[in-house]
Amino acid sequence: LDANISYRLIVGENVDYLPAEFRWLSDQADTLMFQTENLLTIEKGAFANQESPIKDLEGNIYIDDQGVFYLCDEEENTAKVVYCQSGFNDIFIPAVICPDSQGEYQVVAVGKDAFKNADGVQTLRFEKPEQIVTIEAYGFADCTTLCSINGVTEVDDVKTLFGGVVDGIGYRAFYHT
Repeated sequence: LDANISYRLIVGENVDYLPAEFRWLSDQADTLMFQTENLLTIEKGAFANQESPIKDLEGNIYIDDQGVFYLCDEEENTAKVVYCQSGFNDIFIPAVICPDSQGEYQVVAVGKDAFKNADGVQTLRFEKPEQIVTIEAYGFADCTTLCSINGVTEVDDVKTLFGGVVDGIGYRAFYHT
């Protein structure tokens, strides 16, 4: 009997809460996918043995119809892009997301490793790139298929798109991109 069982784990659209104990299911998954258009709460540690950025997912997470994950800060009414699933070619990041009837969240940041291994993503379009105030370390790194952001193809030119970045652009934000 092989003790190393692996499987494809799909978190369905009707799931609204993942406790830390969920790690027992997610640990052996060789593929982890999420249904789109979902708002769920994830406890710290639910994906503890997955690779970054999945392992760091916690809090109120909204997944849009393009497979982009946003961490919603209910106190500040802001959101941060924290992950992007593979399999989407062109991604549009809106200035505001409305995941539920609770209100709107301004998209103001790109999290660490957010687009890491987002295989297939060729173009990113931000509705208001000047609204982004933080791009964390490795934010766009290792997204090897990415060709342009808002039509711009050179890293130095892309950096100027994000004129609102006040906390700076994190370490190696565009590494291997």
